[in-house]
Amino acid sequence: MNLRTLPLTLLVLLPAFAQAQQFVFDSLCRQAYTALFSLRLDVGIGLCQAAHTRNPANLIPLMLENYADFFHIFICEDPSQLESFKNRKNKRLSQLKKSDSQSPWMRHAQAQIQLQYALALLITRQYVSGLLELRRAFFLFEENIKSFPNFKPSYTGYYLIQSLTGTAPVHYQWALKLMGFDGSGETAMHGFRQLYEADWGTESFLKDEALHVWISLLFHLKGNKQEAWSLIQQMNYPLPDNLFSYLTVIRIALHSNHNDQALSLLDNIPASEEYPDVPLLAYFRGLSLLHKLDPACISYFELFLSQNKSASMVKTAYQKIAWAYLIQDKPAQYHTYITLARERGEAITETDRQAQNEATANSIPHPQLLRARLLFDGGYYARALTLLNGMKSDSLNPYHQTELAYRLARTLHESGDTAQAIPYYMTALNKGRNLPYYFAANAALNLGYIYEARGNYPLAKMYFTQVYELDNHAYAASLQLKAKAALARIALKE
Repeated sequence: MNLRTLPLTLLVLLPAFAQAQQFVFDSLCRQAYTALFSLRLDVGIGLCQAAHTRNPANLIPLMLENYADFFHIFICEDPSQLESFKNRKNKRLSQLKKSDSQSPWMRHAQAQIQLQYALALLITRQYVSGLLELRRAFFLFEENIKSFPNFKPSYTGYYLIQSLTGTAPVHYQWALKLMGFDGSGETAMHGFRQLYEADWGTESFLKDEALHVWISLLFHLKGNKQEAWSLIQQMNYPLPDNLFSYLTVIRIALHSNHNDQALSLLDNIPASEEYPDVPLLAYFRGLSLLHKLDPACISYFELFLSQNKSASMVKTAYQKIAWAYLIQDKPAQYHTYITLARERGEAITETDRQAQNEATANSIPHPQLLRARLLFDGGYYARALTLLNGMKSDSLNPYHQTELAYRLARTLHESGDTAQAIPYYMTALNKGRNLPYYFAANAALNLGYIYEARGNYPLAKMYFTQVYELDNHAYAASLQLKAKAALARIALKE
């Protein structure tokens, strides 16, 4: 084409035409997004490259390529990728900032890249840098929402950050407010519900990502396992051929007493060379078998330890192997592996810290109580109650007496018998108040839930408040988050 032969009006319009083409979520980009969100990362990257080749002016592939870097750290748990992620993230943002497009994708793409990098930093425990990146992402999302209030994708990241900061422990809130965060977990959850019910129009293909985030937040931050599970059923999750959604549903199933469903999902998980190796799958299989008291779980925990590239969950896995031997009445092997839990890995997650505490303690779990606990975690309540009812409290030491009361309370509660659960929760609360374990705090939390459901808000608030006072255990942070969310929820009801 000879530009000299074009009319002046067309020459004037050419820059505007090129600008309009800078953010186009075309068919190739949609295919790339679907592949990346399914964890077919190499396929997604190849499609991003094809989209860029077809339209070099299109900047959407830059945002999509960032998903691949994020998932390598978030799902594959490979912290060695962080430095290269940082370099590529900076280059992408530099290109995006050169755009003067009026498209809502321009600011959204920058915010999404910042958010994913922030989460990667937080996952790898670089908290100060992570919060600074999170702050940048938050204000980009906020600005984009003000400019384009009908553009739904930006609300996903905005509500995610609100939820993360709004449910942070109380002693961190002042620092977050100094940084400009004033999030509310309840507001964020209400926002996600509205997103779920809203019409996303031309961006409807991104709605599953918002729902996925909502489910994860309900489970991890709000501690509302049953609502998360109900939402999964309502939305017919997991998505076909989407490994990411399978991982989320399996995790929630394993920790919300739906062990048989988790096993079924593990048996039917998408499998091909297009998906990366995910060490957690071996851990999930091991945990599902441990919940059934099946000694075959040991080989899967060992497989996880051989594949895992992170220091996270190492102590937890060794503890689970130790448990598998203990419920087989093999205390010597228990001591071997609980010692490894003390010596290897890092106390990163709450389960790692709990494993470390057990490994450094002078007492071992009571085998019968441990069997009942594992069966309860799998949702096998009748079998758990049979074991618990066969135990005599008078023959146990004070710690195991507290645990027996707690296990009976939890099993009766989840079985639907809250009336019988209450006195056992009270016993666990009173006996365990001065013990360095989570029994008393979680008993208080669950008493709060029971009285909240009954509409007795003053009593519910009293028990939720006690969760903050009972903080001498490994799960203090997560239980306090749940108590905080419950108190905020009650405040809206009163």
